[in-house]
Amino acid sequence: MWLEKLLLHPLLNASNDCCKKCTIFERIPDTVCISTYHGKRMKVSVIGLWVAVFLFLRIPGALFLLFIAALTNILILQRRDKIVVNKADFILHLFFAVSLFASFIGFLQSPNSSLPAAYFAQLLIFYLFYNAVVLNNQERYIIVIEKIMFFSFSVIAFMALLEVVFNFNIMAYRYPEAELLSVVTQDRFMVSAIFVNYNDFSVAMMIYVALLVGRLSDDYNVIHKLSYSVILVFTCAICIYIGSRGFLVALLLLISIRFYDVFLSKFSMALRFIFIAGVIAGGLLMIAMYSNAFTGYALDNSSMERWSIIKSYTAITSSNIEILFFGFGDLLNYQNSVRAFWDCYGCAVDPHNLFLEIGVAYGAVSLVIFTVGYFLSLFFYLLNVRYMTPVERTFITLVIMYLILGLVPSSTLRHYFVFFIIFTIPGIYNAVKYKKFAEASVRREREKVLVNGMINAVKNKLKVD
Repeated sequence: MWLEKLLLHPLLNASNDCCKKCTIFERIPDTVCISTYHGKRMKVSVIGLWVAVFLFLRIPGALFLLFIAALTNILILQRRDKIVVNKADFILHLFFAVSLFASFIGFLQSPNSSLPAAYFAQLLIFYLFYNAVVLNNQERYIIVIEKIMFFSFSVIAFMALLEVVFNFNIMAYRYPEAELLSVVTQDRFMVSAIFVNYNDFSVAMMIYVALLVGRLSDDYNVIHKLSYSVILVFTCAICIYIGSRGFLVALLLLISIRFYDVFLSKFSMALRFIFIAGVIAGGLLMIAMYSNAFTGYALDNSSMERWSIIKSYTAITSSNIEILFFGFGDLLNYQNSVRAFWDCYGCAVDPHNLFLEIGVAYGAVSLVIFTVGYFLSLFFYLLNVRYMTPVERTFITLVIMYLILGLVPSSTLRHYFVFFIIFTIPGIYNAVKYKKFAEASVRREREKVLVNGMINAVKNKLKVD
């Protein structure tokens, strides 16, 4: 019980009186009431949510524990609230339904695939988790998962600090045959904590940086702000020293988004889009003017490898319609297919691209749905950022940043972060929708009072005359 109280955000109890017997899906009271927190014990599987810590810290067997937690939540904490599927929920359910069907067919078509390694099995577990845990607690999930992610990444950052201070590498003990081990052991500042390479580490730390920035904007305690600032400086410094270009580009994107939040969101939509178009045009112009320097930066060996991976995927799927629509079944089958295509069995062929990996894992239709959902989330943010709380802005910012973050690690889906992040979108959509509804209701009431006041004034004047 104490752990559940610890996870609750203090502001969630502010609407006890106004909500009473309403739910977020049934009616909006006269006052601004977004949540359903009215004294009832929320049906949250706190244990199920905190299993995510084991996934973030890469503890063996964590995915199986998540599966058990989801089943436990289904059997013990059964849903009693009315759930209405909104647009964001529908897109997410559609993505999962199509992806599960396609990846299952892809698994059946892959003779050497094993169920534990199949994309289908992983996705099924997360879909059960979404329906059993997240939908039961859609409003509170965003608050809780932020705390869980912040705790997990704080542990990882602390491990990195220990590696720097004591000049040792966890990679040497956990991944003794890692390809980058010789590079990491030669420099105390080349840390990777629990990850097999520093690119994966930099993605986790970029998410951590976004969480820190969100907390800095939402916490007015001076000591907390100072602590967050020190951690932020250390995290950014170590990742920039490592040389992760993905981290640097994602950091610039985060700064741009925060600039939009603070300044541009106050202007009209036309001016906002003009500014965004100007920034994009300016960036393309800079690339054209300094093409030689940009070529040396963007078209090095690792970037060219990513292009070759995309070309190999296109070539394989264009000649095999089953793989195009149903995916490769599992990562090993994809790797073997690409290596056979290039006749290079020692080559690195992991996707290195979230959007490409969606196609590899779940097929072309799922890739289209995911891409549409991504851009809908982007435009939803641009149009509605002023209605969002700091934690809501943090998570939708992370969704937008996956355009860059998804290019950094060899495989994004194997780290699971992205699932927990996109699960927040329907809750954000709900919250914004009802805040706008409440604002419109208040505006209509004010207009009604004003009109009634004017009518009464006219009537009184006529009586006097």
